[in-house]
Amino acid sequence: MPRESNRPLTVRAVPGAPEAIQALTFSPDGQLLAASDSSRTDTQGIMGAVLPQNGAHFATLAIWRATNGKLVVPKDLGTGPGLSGALAFSRDGKLLAASRPDGSVLVLDPATGQVQQTHHPFGADETVSLAFAPNGTLATGTQGGIVQLWNQTSGLQAAGFCARPARGAAASPRRPPSKGDAGRG
Repeated sequence: MPRESNRPLTVRAVPGAPEAIQALTFSPDGQLLAASDSSRTDTQGIMGAVLPQNGAHFATLAIWRATNGKLVVPKDLGTGPGLSGALAFSRDGKLLAASRPDGSVLVLDPATGQVQQTHHPFGADETVSLAFAPNGTLATGTQGGIVQLWNQTSGLQAAGFCARPARGAAASPRRPPSKGDAGRG
């Protein structure tokens, strides 16, 4: 938001006890600003928090009106081993996808925070990338290189593939060492 005068802008806090903002995104019309944070569960001073295990992360989502900073939706994204590091609005602004520390992805109504769908991408990796196609298909990308496409009408997976070539999938015969290899680890 541009500064329109010499007075300082009001700073709004993400609900909870964030250590770092993991992702920010504006709605397509610029009216909403969404932010996700992630904190370790061993963070001290969290009143009334139930912390399941040391080293895990808990995350929250905040959606504000960009024009006045009013908090529209505070949302707990849960706990898990990963960070909550990806957000994406659909092209029409009616859906917001948010990754969670357990690797799953929530698709919610950004005006109310009501969850429309929950997706569970393959693997135990955290979801680090999210994007909506013009037709509403949601793409999720994991830290392990798995990309999946989700149909938002049915909630079902439409396609999935590995974005990285498989390593070690083909064995090659090991050649005996030559004199030039001597002393190499």
